[in-house]
Amino acid sequence: MRASTEDYRQSSDRLKEFIEDRCHLNPFAWVSSERLVGAYEDWCRKNGEKYPLEGREFTEQIRATGCSPKTKEIMGKTTRGWLGIDLKQTSQSEREWEDEAK
Repeated sequence: MRASTEDYRQSSDRLKEFIEDRCHLNPFAWVSSERLVGAYEDWCRKNGEKYPLEGREFTEQIRATGCSPKTKEIMGKTTRGWLGIDLKQTSQSEREWEDEAK
């Protein structure tokens, strides 16, 4: 039981850092699951995260922040996403650095 609690705390802390760095929590915000997961994976690579959250664990941790799954119709296509969270805008210098890193 203690190991499970410690695992939860560590995974929660990892997501907390990502949210602080790359996201805004706002009850009216929405981001597609694809963009959120992509930003998280990118953040993990840049921060040397060896054990990123995946699948159900990632979903549960996002829910724990108070966000909820919500689909939207975008250009005639149903898109899965999250209500209550959005990504921060990347600065021009960050985008240039990302392009150079590719």
